[in-house]
Amino acid sequence: MPDAEEQDVKKAIKAIQDIAVMLTGASEYVCEKRMLKRCSSNIEKNLDTLETYLPRLKRSFPGKFPEALNPDSSLMKLKEIVASMKADDSAIDAACRAGKLGDELFQSLKELKVTLRDISNTLGGKVVSSYSFADRIMDLGGRFKSPFASVSAFMSTMGKIIIAVVVALILSFVYLYVTMESGDTLVANINTVVDSIQAQKHTLSTQRKEYEEITATIDRLKNKEFTRDEKIQLLNLSTESQKKKEHIYESVLLLEKKEQELAEKKKILEEFQKKSFIQKLFKR
Repeated sequence: MPDAEEQDVKKAIKAIQDIAVMLTGASEYVCEKRMLKRCSSNIEKNLDTLETYLPRLKRSFPGKFPEALNPDSSLMKLKEIVASMKADDSAIDAACRAGKLGDELFQSLKELKVTLRDISNTLGGKVVSSYSFADRIMDLGGRFKSPFASVSAFMSTMGKIIIAVVVALILSFVYLYVTMESGDTLVANINTVVDSIQAQKHTLSTQRKEYEEITATIDRLKNKEFTRDEKIQLLNLSTESQKKKEHIYESVLLLEKKEQELAEKKKILEEFQKKSFIQKLFKR
C-alpha cells in the first residue's frame, strides 16, 4: 500500500486504540451518554478510513483472497460496539464504568490488527504466524489495563487533591504572613504618641507662660489707683486669666492621657518582642 495510505490506516487504528484506553479506565464523565456518542462518532470516522482501504487491499491480493484472512468479521465487531455506544441502554453505561466496554473494544481492535498484519506478511511472502509479542502485550494490556487504569485514576485524583491542599496551605501562609503583627508598626505608633506628647508639652509651656504674664500684669495694676480704662483692662485680664487657667488644666489632663497611652503601647511592644515567630504569625 502507498506510504500515505499506510500512515492514514495507522493513524485510524491509533485513534481507536486511544479511545479504548480512555474507556478502559473510564470515569463517570467519560461514561455519560453524550461522551459515549462523541467517542462512537470518532470511531466511526476512523472505521470509514479502514473500510475504504480494505477493498483495495483485497484486490491487491494475488489470486483468491483467503477466507482465513478476512478482516470483515473484526470490522463488523467494531461497528457493533459503536452501535451499542449510541444506544440508550443502561447496560452500556454499566459496562463502560466497569471498563468492560474498553476491554471489548481493545479485543476487537487487536483481532483486526493481527489480521491486517497477517495479510501484509502474506503479500510480502512471509509465513503467517500466530499473535506477535506486541499483540500478546496488547492482550495483557486489555486484561490488566482496567484495574491499573482505576488505580491510575485514583492516584491522579489524589495527586490533584494533594496539589490543591498544598496550594491552599501556601496561600494561607502568605495571607497570615502579610497580615502578621509587625513590631515596626508598634514602634511607629509609639513614635507618633511621643511626638504628640512633645507637642502637648510645648503647648502647655506656652499656656503657662501666657498665664504668668497675665497674672503679673494683674498684680501690677492692683497696686495703683484705677482709672476707668484700667478697671476695664483689669476686668478683661481677670477673665482671660481664668480662661488660661482652664486651658492649662485641660492640657494637663490631655498630657496625662497621652503619657498613659504611651506606657500601654510600650508594654504591648515589650510583650510582642517576647513572642515567637509562630505566635506572631497566628496572632497569639
